[in-house]
Amino acid sequence: MWNQTTSTVEITVELPANTRGRDVRVTVDDGALTVWTSWHGVVEGLSGALARRVKADETAWSVASDALEIVLAKDADRDGDPWGCVFADARLGCAKSPREVLKDMVFADEPFDSADDFSLESRALLGEMRQRHAALVRGALVDPGDDLDFKLGLALNANARFA
Repeated sequence: MWNQTTSTVEITVELPANTRGRDVRVTVDDGALTVWTSWHGVVEGLSGALARRVKADETAWSVASDALEIVLAKDADRDGDPWGCVFADARLGCAKSPREVLKDMVFADEPFDSADDFSLESRALLGEMRQRHAALVRGALVDPGDDLDFKLGLALNANARFA
C-alpha cells in the first residue's frame, strides 16, 4: 500500500510476524529503490527504478508492528507533481487512477497556517473566493460584468450536457 503528500511518498508493506529490523535492508538512490530481506534476498516487487526522482539522503525506513514503512522524499526541485505510480514500470497494483491520486492530494496531512493568522486583506480575499466558489457550485454566474468570472462560466458551461 502507498500514499503520498506533496513532499513524500509513503509505502507500507506487511511483513511476517516477528520480523526484526536486521532482517530487512532498504537502499535508495535518486532514482531507484531496493528492498532486501534475510529470507528472500532482493524483493523484486519492491525493488526497481522509481517513477520519479527522490532525495535519497532524506529517505527513511523502519520496521515496526510487523510492517515495513518507507518514506521517500520527493525531489520537488525537479518534479513536484503527484505520482501515479511508485515504480517506472507501472507494476500491477502499483498504479493509481487519477481519482486516487486526487484523493491522496486532498487528504494529504499538510501543515497550513490558520485563517485567523491571515492579514485582514487575505481574509477578505478568502471570503470572496469562498462566495464565488459557492456561486459556481450552485451554477450561478457570479458577475457577468467581471471578465474572469464570465470566462470561467463559459468554460464550465462548455462542459455541460443538455438534454
